[in-house]
Amino acid sequence: MRDRGKRPDMAATVAKYADEIIITREDPWTENEEQIFTDLEKGLQGSAVAWQRIVDRRQALRHIISQAGPGDIVVATGKGAEAGMGIGKEVIPWNEHAIIEQLIAEKKV
Repeated sequence: MRDRGKRPDMAATVAKYADEIIITREDPWTENEEQIFTDLEKGLQGSAVAWQRIVDRRQALRHIISQAGPGDIVVATGKGAEAGMGIGKEVIPWNEHAIIEQLIAEKKV
């Protein structure tokens, strides 16, 4: 079982160091995805940092990479070297490294 109680604190910690935050899907499995987002958003309430929810992870990565400029650092947490994303009771293929490389290449075009 995941520890829901940590989510607001994790989001609040990220908000201390970020200029912009995108919260997105990351292995919800059979857990209520709306509850996951609500828990994270509690930690962002009252924060001065800009944030938004983009459920589709590829779209979230596309958005933040398109916004990044010279000297910016984009941190995508949660998926790392995993080869799949757990949604419901199945694992869909997911290669975050390859997706990010593709999105960066698209931005340069």
